[in-house]
Amino acid sequence: MRDLCNAFLTTKRNSLLTDELSERSFRDYHKTTDLSIAHFGRDRRVDDLRPDDFESLRRSISKRLGPVALRNTIARVRMVFKYAFDQRLVDQPVHYGQSFSRPSKRVLRRARQQNGLRWTPKPGHLDKVVSPPLGRHQSGDFDDEQESSSGGDRPESEGATAGEHLR
Repeated sequence: MRDLCNAFLTTKRNSLLTDELSERSFRDYHKTTDLSIAHFGRDRRVDDLRPDDFESLRRSISKRLGPVALRNTIARVRMVFKYAFDQRLVDQPVHYGQSFSRPSKRVLRRARQQNGLRWTPKPGHLDKVVSPPLGRHQSGDFDDEQESSSGGDRPESEGATAGEHLR
């Protein structure tokens, strides 16, 4: 396991250095290899892994992560072992078994409905969107129709800012 994870991360680091991979993706790959080594053991032979090993890995991951993160982690784990076969580090593909599957779309939809959308604004982003433009009334006492027909107090060449559409 250790040699496979090191080879995989070396390849991904080379992609990172040539700007073919983002920092975040590399961190995610690194976390995935750390997780695999922690679960399977660093001296475990890749050709010794069986479907029940992957079933226990999925069970332990699903206790800590939600469905979306579980889906992404399973995809990255599979990617590591596909890399091993593609690079001829193992003689045959690793068999994960049916239980090491990604969560179904139904499960993902249900989780999205229960949790709602999770959007976190960047610092200062809401200030730009919510604050009214300078010189405008925030009380909403001006008429949008009148404003749009007269063109407002700006030349036509200027576009509307994001905050002008909110009152």
